[in-house]
This record gives sequence, structure tokens and C-alpha cells, in this order.
Amino acid sequence: WLVDPRPDLPTIVNMVEKSFELSEASNTPVIMELRIRACHVFGSFETKDNVPSPKSTREKFDAPAPFDYSRLAHPPVTFLQEVDKVDRRLPAARDFIVREGLNELMGPETGDIGIIVQGGLYNGLNQRLADAGLSDIYGDLKVSTMVLNVTHPLVPEQITEFARGKKAVLVVEEGSPEYIELAVGKMLRQADIQTKLHGKDMLPAAGEYTAPVVGRGLAKFLTEYGYDPGGLSQWLDAVDQNRKALDEAKSAPLPPRPPTFCTGCPERPVFSAMKLLREEMGPVHVSVDIGCHALATFAPFSQGHSIVGYGMSLAANSAVSPTQETRPFTVMGDGGFWHNGLLTGVAGSVFNEDDSVLVVMNNGYS
Repeated sequence: WLVDPRPDLPTIVNMVEKSFELSEASNTPVIMELRIRACHVFGSFETKDNVPSPKSTREKFDAPAPFDYSRLAHPPVTFLQEVDKVDRRLPAARDFIVREGLNELMGPETGDIGIIVQGGLYNGLNQRLADAGLSDIYGDLKVSTMVLNVTHPLVPEQITEFARGKKAVLVVEEGSPEYIELAVGKMLRQADIQTKLHGKDMLPAAGEYTAPVVGRGLAKFLTEYGYDPGGLSQWLDAVDQNRKALDEAKSAPLPPRPPTFCTGCPERPVFSAMKLLREEMGPVHVSVDIGCHALATFAPFSQGHSIVGYGMSLAANSAVSPTQETRPFTVMGDGGFWHNGLLTGVAGSVFNEDDSVLVVMNNGYS
């Protein structure tokens, strides 16, 4: 199942705990998605005592579990597991989601319009509703809103009850295909609920749902159903005017400001030296890793042909090395080196007699 919590510290902390409980209640792995903006929130939350595991390296099992072939990820029992997932585990997950109130209903219980939003997009939506005079910074919404802190599985009864009696519902869903919108549409039709459903017809099919993007889609939805966007329209006009003024400015356009190395970071001169060497030697394939040195892919260093995983840069480079006339170059940090760079990278390169260059940034991470 997939959890996408509302960007609010107490909500995120609670959803971590509930994710483990949801997994146990339905015998299913749970993935929690934390969006970039969720990682930027600040605040406080009430802590709880840790709960020790009933079985661990201290509290060991007396004997291994008895052999059970049906538990293996192996045909033909995988077909039985698929049936079990639909017949038992999925209903158990939905019951838990409803019982624990994991999805949040905000704003008035009734109204002629409603919004269904992925939990991770809630803050941006609320800010634009506040611009329209339909909320405030504390989330006192004037529009009925369902916040999906769990985006999979959906609970059909929650969706149909939310949409019942409304003229229209807007699904704010980042990404393509529009899985949630398609699922909601099916649920409404099967329940013979004729509420008008909007989503990608008013919001872009792909790309990041930035503040102006959400604002334009929301303004279109509100106008369609007789609501005055008010301050939201003014805010969007100001954004457009600012963009137009920048485009019409006679001076050179402002350069982008991607993230870069901290002032004084010792990695900066390393990549500067690599860039200078490139002028002498010509282009060289450079494989970088997870870590600060991935910032070298941005200007002004602009080098790094691949980032495939933590400690995987040399392994990736080993696949490229036999196809290159010039020896390729690999960079990884000491954390990635000890994580799996030594095993998948160095050991593999030695075994395959790979002739490439590895630089390990010893940042004292591990």
C-alpha cells in the first residue's frame, strides 16, 4: 500500500506508526512517500515511548517457523496469494484505513463542490484556497475536502459518500497516468452517482504541481461552478505580470540557481580540477553517486553521466568501461563506498579486470 502523508509534522509522525500497524493488519508491505515539500516543513510533535519488538536479537525464536510452501514467492502459489490479496488483505486494509481515520475530511461536511487531494499536495492546495478566501493558514477550509493520506488502496465507500449530493469533485493528483481520477470515476459510475468529475481536464497531465499550476486549475474549477476566485485571480495575475515583465526585460535573463556545494567545500576544487582536465584531455565518461558530489551534475561543473544508486557508481561505470576508448571516471563518497561500493563496485571491477578510475571523497561520513 502507498501512504502519502499531509505535510504536517504530527501527521507525518502518526502516519509512520499507522503504516506499521496497517502492514500488520493486512499482511502487506506499506510504502511511505515523503515529497520534497514535506521535508521542508517545521514544527513540533509529541513523542512516544519506543515499543520493543516481541522478537529480536535479544528475544529470539525458540525454533524456526514450520515449512509452508504457500508462503513462497514461487508459482503456482503466487496465484493463490493474489486471490488472498484481493479477498482478505485488501478488505482488511480498507477496514483499518476507515477505522483509524487515516484519510482526513476537512471543511464542511456538505456543499455543492468538493476536492480530493493527495496528502502530499495538501499544503499547496490550502494556500491557494486561502488566496481565494476559502481557507486560512490554519486550514479552516470552506470547501469540502478529502485528504488522501493513503493513496492506495482507496476506499470506495469513502469516495462515494464524499461525492454523493455534490455537483462536482476536483481530483488534485500529480503525475501521469491519473490513477486516482480513473479509480474515482469508476467508483462513482458503479455506484450510479452522477457527480461531475474533474482532474486532468483542469490541471496539467504531467509535470510538477507548483503553486501557480494548482492555482490556475483551482480557479478554473471554482469559476466553472459559480465561485468567485477573488484574491486567487489577483495573485495569478500578479504572477503572470511578473513573468511578462521578466520576459520583456532588455537585460540578459536571470541565470538559474541550482543547488551547489557549500562555500569552502573540498569537493568544489576536485570537480573544478576535473573540468580543467577535460579541456586538456577531451570528454570523459563520468559516473557519479548518491551524495553531495551529485551536485557536480549542475552548472558550472556540468559533469556526471549517470546516478543509479547509493554506492553504485563504479558498478555502473564498469558496464560502460569496455565500450570507451578513454578510461571512464567514477566518483563516490566514503558512505557510498562502505554501503556497497566496495562490494558491487571494487570487487566487481577487480573480477572483471575493469580499467577505470575511482575517486573516493573521504568526507568522514563513515
